[in-house]
Amino acid sequence: MRKLAAFAGIASMVGLGAFACTGSRTPPPSTKVVMAHCPAGAVAAFVTPESVMIARGDSVRWKTTGQAVDSLIITLKNASQTWPFTGSIPRGGDSTQTGGADTTGTYAYNVTLHCRIANQPDTVVVIDPDIIIQ
Repeated sequence: MRKLAAFAGIASMVGLGAFACTGSRTPPPSTKVVMAHCPAGAVAAFVTPESVMIARGDSVRWKTTGQAVDSLIITLKNASQTWPFTGSIPRGGDSTQTGGADTTGTYAYNVTLHCRIANQPDTVVVIDPDIIIQ
């Protein structure tokens, strides 16, 4: 009886250990944030970070720094590529987000902003960073 109880205890520990190891291999999906900055003085419009590296399942959220006027549009530069995320291509006011990445590769894209610049008419700017999905 002792041998059977010891065997059952060892088997359950091995099972828990295997479960713990399997669960720690794949991190949960995450969302990377990209900040879009309108031009200011001699500094052209830009995004930070310029390139985003994510894993399959992750998403990307674009946010403005508050200078954009109801217009943040994301488009792929290469018309022959398909959108690598679930859901439609994001567009929104001062923030927009993709669904989870479902295709690996490198994707050049445009961020189009309608910016408010002091003492100037509103300006449309286009920024062209990359998304790398591994």
